[in-house]
Amino acid sequence: MKKRIAFFLAVLLMVLPACKNEAAHQFKWEIGEMSSLIIDDTLEMSVLEKTKTTVQFQVSNPTENIYYYDKAYTLEVMQDGEWYSMDAGPGMAYTLEELSLPAGGKKTDTHTWPCELFSGRFRLIKQFYLGETKNEVCNIAAEFAIE
Repeated sequence: MKKRIAFFLAVLLMVLPACKNEAAHQFKWEIGEMSSLIIDDTLEMSVLEKTKTTVQFQVSNPTENIYYYDKAYTLEVMQDGEWYSMDAGPGMAYTLEELSLPAGGKKTDTHTWPCELFSGRFRLIKQFYLGETKNEVCNIAAEFAIE
């Protein structure tokens, strides 16, 4: 009985990664509508490192205000001189945790998606809210290229 369970677990461990990779391999990025987002330059965001599946970025707050945000992001691609929205990939979900960026502060974060980006020019967009009332929305972006 123990040998059967061990065999079953061994087969399961070999099959699960293959299923995940197969699903990611079959996924094709979908390009949506032309972007209508207005990008604000109050906060600064820059890409520190990038691969086809990961972007590490830093956000700086040069103001005297506290900004709030969460883990969600928007990814856009440049086509024919215009930005277009993109599907963020299969199985993408975000936590609802509230994070803050203090006055004069910097934060580094990483976003990873399960599928490789194709070659092109992209921008990662984060939404920030001014103060605890969150009445003012601030969209900031960092551009990067994938070869």
